Amino acid sequence: MSLAKKQYYGNPLNQFWKIIYAVFGHAVEEDYRHRCAFLKSKGVALWDVIESCERPGSSDSAITNARPNDITRLVAEHRAISAILFNGQAAEKIYKKHTGYEAAPDIAFRVLPSTSPANTMKYEEKYTRWKSAIRESLGVS
Repeated sequence: MSLAKKQYYGNPLNQFWKIIYAVFGHAVEEDYRHRCAFLKSKGVALWDVIESCERPGSSDSAITNARPNDITRLVAEHRAISAILFNGQAAEKIYKKHTGYEAAPDIAFRVLPSTSPANTMKYEEKYTRWKSAIRESLGVS
């Protein structure tokens, strides 16, 4: 669904946008461009670990021929980046495999619960973990 919409977290059952907006005390906006602008206004960037891959269906476990995004270059060009938060273990696993933590030794890395509807962890727990990580990363209390 996200691929068809050409949007990060385009599946309405994915809790990413709901969690992000809740962390900052706002109601979720429907327009995708506004969502992206909202992230930027809060000092949050959104970027996929994978630039391209083959994936029949929507399961991360089905990913093959993954080509990673150049996160090392991203961090070098944007020195204000202080943390990378992974949306789930699959993203972190792919990052470690293709890039590794040594590529950005001054960055704090944190794996958060996937916001995917496939992750059956209760919303409140996901929200609490994401809120803590985001606020800590941004230096917000």
